[in-house]
Amino acid sequence: ARSDPRGFRCVRRATRPLALRLSRLFFVSRFLEDAEPLFRETLERRRAKLGDAHPDTLASANNLAALLQVQGNLDAVSGGLEDVSESLALYREALAGRRAALGDAHPHTLASLHNLALLLQSHEEFEAAEPLLREALDGRRVALGTEHPKTLATEKHLRACREGRKRAREGGSGLFVTRSDWSVDAACAGSFFMPGCQLPACSD
Repeated sequence: ARSDPRGFRCVRRATRPLALRLSRLFFVSRFLEDAEPLFRETLERRRAKLGDAHPDTLASANNLAALLQVQGNLDAVSGGLEDVSESLALYREALAGRRAALGDAHPHTLASLHNLALLLQSHEEFEAAEPLLREALDGRRVALGTEHPKTLATEKHLRACREGRKRAREGGSGLFVTRSDWSVDAACAGSFFMPGCQLPACSD
């Protein structure tokens, strides 16, 4: 009998880990509180089975960080980085792991740079965010081209970061873009969307 790749794909989808499939469903539906324990479960299982440095584990660390960041985006502006310490730590873990495993120029590494920078920028940590955005922009221009949407998004946030730093030095608020303007970049294969944010899908 002739092979049925379409049917095979359906079987693969049906046999994916339930926690991963449900986490996507809840995330798309904005049920963030329901998605969070499932994202945590996926990360814990991957740590135990694959190790901390495996690309899939790093993707899950990034995904959980993004979810926690989006939860913050939907709330009032927080008091400082201490309110997003877990998201910050996960983004840093993902970035360091991807630099080591994939290299500085890999698209996933560049996505981690972008994500970490935006979290810092959203809390007016412009001095820390700007070099990350510059590195992400330079890498994306080479890897994706100057007109790619991800390149343009990083370029936009770098401009906003520089303007925010200028305003902060003048004594005003550096946050002149709203939280809904922060676009958390897709960090692994595939992505799905919520208003104002581009969110990562978990890698399989």
